[in-house]
Amino acid sequence: MIVTVVTPTLDAMSYLPACVQSARSQKSDRVDVEHVVVDGGSSDGTVEFARSAGCTVLTGKDEGIFDAINKGSFNSNGALLGFLGADDILRSDAAHLAEIEAIAERFGPSAPWQRLAYRYFLKLWLNGGSLPWFARKRIDAVRAR
Repeated sequence: MIVTVVTPTLDAMSYLPACVQSARSQKSDRVDVEHVVVDGGSSDGTVEFARSAGCTVLTGKDEGIFDAINKGSFNSNGALLGFLGADDILRSDAAHLAEIEAIAERFGPSAPWQRLAYRYFLKLWLNGGSLPWFARKRIDAVRAR
């Protein structure tokens, strides 16, 4: 299962290494991570670093952060999609990774409307928020199998 992380950037070189490493740390035996960096015209080495780190890089002017996120989303290969600011990092503890695997197992090949709902919860959860009770209930059900 591929999980895509989309990161919009503009002159983010001072933050991007930690961001990329934290996304990379989410990889497991069952979850592969694709990191798509969408750059709006950086001049500080952001693009070069992202490419050298193995990220998929899209460059060019955009109409703001949401346009960049959309470009990255439409150019992603993952069954699941999350968004991460260049100055943010993802948790990497074992419990967190187990939850990603459980969610990926449950929602990966599901219908498009479920995938869209899942994208919201993945974004919320990857950024340190807590899942609503009904999403947590589904994760617990998958774990119990």
